[in-house]
Formats: sequence, structure tokens, C-alpha cells
Amino acid sequence: MPVIRLPIEPTHGWRWYRVENNRLYSPIVGRIPLPRNGVLDQVYFIPRAEHIWSTAMMIAHQKWYSFALTFGTVQGPFEDDPTMPRTGSLKSTRYQALAILASAGSIDPQHYDMPVVDGLLSEDLLLAVEREHEFVHGS
Repeated sequence: MPVIRLPIEPTHGWRWYRVENNRLYSPIVGRIPLPRNGVLDQVYFIPRAEHIWSTAMMIAHQKWYSFALTFGTVQGPFEDDPTMPRTGSLKSTRYQALAILASAGSIDPQHYDMPVVDGLLSEDLLLAVEREHEFVHGS
């Protein structure tokens, strides 16, 4: 199984969440809620839009649960995620969500101190968010 390696240390990344009662919760372990300020310590993230997009499409296709994505800043040092090497997932020392991207009407923005972008999710939208935050892929 190939491990994806970034040629530079990431500055931003993506996370996905289960949506329950118009709020975001960790989808994998313990149903930990995204705090109002969006700050999480010692959490996993996916550095590139195209990899979070493939994960999101798998979740949507399988219809496991309603989900949303966050885009945010990351701080190292970083550790490889042995459970998701195909996505390039890394563990960050700190993750600060900057925005929530969700399907129309699924998130109550009053629960969060960051913008909630409700609408049709697309890979082009995710790539545009990365470009807006000057995320550089290997250059």
C-alpha cells in the first residue's frame, strides 16, 4: 500500500465530521464534538483537497452518515497516520478550523465561530479554498 508523502510540510488541511443535530462530531473515535472555536489538539487531518474529496465521495456513496468538512491551519510536528496511508493523513499537534463546508442546511452556524459554507460540495470548491489560502503543492 503506497504512502503519500508531501514534498513540503503542510500549513493547512482538511477533516471530515459526522453531522448530528446540526453539529459536527468526530466520525471515528468517541464522537468528540468540534469545539465552537475550532481548535483541536493531537488530531488527524488530510493535507490535500483531492484526497479528502475521494474520502467524502466514498462516505456519500456508501451513505454511512451525513457529513461535513472543515478546512484549517495545522501545526507540527507531524506524525504519519498508519490507518490511512492512501490519503496522506497526518497527525498534527494543533488544528484550527477556519471554515466548515457542508450540504445545504445541515449545520447551524450559531454553534461555531467560523464561516459555514452551505451548498453543493465539489472538488473544485475544495481546490479553490486551498488556493485562496495559498496552499502550495510542492512548488
